Amino acid sequence: MCDEVDCSLSRYSSYGARARCDGSGDNKKILVFFYDQHDYTDCVSSSRADLLNLAFTHYSPADAKLNDEAKSLFVTDIPLFLNETQVCQAFSRYGTVIKCKLTPKKHYYNGHIQFSSADAIAQFNDIWAIICLGNSLRVCPASFSKSQRDSCREHVAILAGIPKNIKEADLLEIASQVNAKALNVPLSVNSYKPKPYVYLNFSSFDTLEAAKELSVAFRGKGLTWHPPNEAHTLCHVCGRPGCSPSWMIA
Repeated sequence: MCDEVDCSLSRYSSYGARARCDGSGDNKKILVFFYDQHDYTDCVSSSRADLLNLAFTHYSPADAKLNDEAKSLFVTDIPLFLNETQVCQAFSRYGTVIKCKLTPKKHYYNGHIQFSSADAIAQFNDIWAIICLGNSLRVCPASFSKSQRDSCREHVAILAGIPKNIKEADLLEIASQVNAKALNVPLSVNSYKPKPYVYLNFSSFDTLEAAKELSVAFRGKGLTWHPPNEAHTLCHVCGRPGCSPSWMIA
């Protein structure tokens, strides 16, 4: 179709480079540009009879980017053993997903999720994470500024001493008990197995401090609170501070 468009619009002296297609399915569009305002205005003023009544309208890449952002989420902490189909299905519970793209970031994926409508995004002002096959994925609206994204990770604590091979879905009751907004069990870089502690994110300093006053247990075993900067002191086998067996590899 682009060749036919080029042939039709070449009668304009200011017609730019070749027409190109962008998007797919219902979002597919043909992009053209002009160097002269008069030619541009004439082109968008009516449909093109020689192109099956194809109609051109104004298009701004900047406006299109803002429109896409308003319908999109930025997702982090996606384990490498998950794929785009699985992640897309998880977010389909919240709206119609039209785009899902995963990009490697260290030993996780970052994700871009786009819904068909911006209406689906409002709920994620309060939802900081979702569960996908037992794993917690952190989310925020793509329109959030860096300071807004950083604020979601500002108030953090660690609960240590959880058993081996526990996923975040197993800890949702604890997250609810302490009023955490998100949780993440880190994966070992070498073995890619869950470590014996979980990071919990809170909406405020006061909520974090109130949580640390609570005694928390999992499957009858007491867990211990730690600040994030003590993660390197926690045993990669049992989660206790200062106990790191040299014969074990994390």
